[in-house]
Amino acid sequence: MYELLDLLEIRYDYYEHPEAPTVEEAAKYWKDIDATHCKNLFFRNHKGNRHYLVILEHLQDLNIRDLEVRLKQGKLTFASPERLYKYLGLTPGSVTPFGLINDQAKHVHL
Repeated sequence: MYELLDLLEIRYDYYEHPEAPTVEEAAKYWKDIDATHCKNLFFRNHKGNRHYLVILEHLQDLNIRDLEVRLKQGKLTFASPERLYKYLGLTPGSVTPFGLINDQAKHVHL
């Protein structure tokens, strides 16, 4: 990802912290970063043939039932770590929209 940003001459700041599976855990590392913070959630539909990366402002609550209705997908559940790695090349606690770079087949819906 950083090679791509450099190639495209996109300026960025780099902050590193351990995997953070919850907003509460991640907030420990955000205290000195003046930016909007997000939570990134990776779901699968009930058939397991569609996957969704959902990005919310970190203080926003998600009504999963409302999301299911909006997507017309029936029941949504969190996707397994194996699916997360298969489609986005990521591990739990490190979900990021930059993982979409790894989704060459454009399988995951944002």
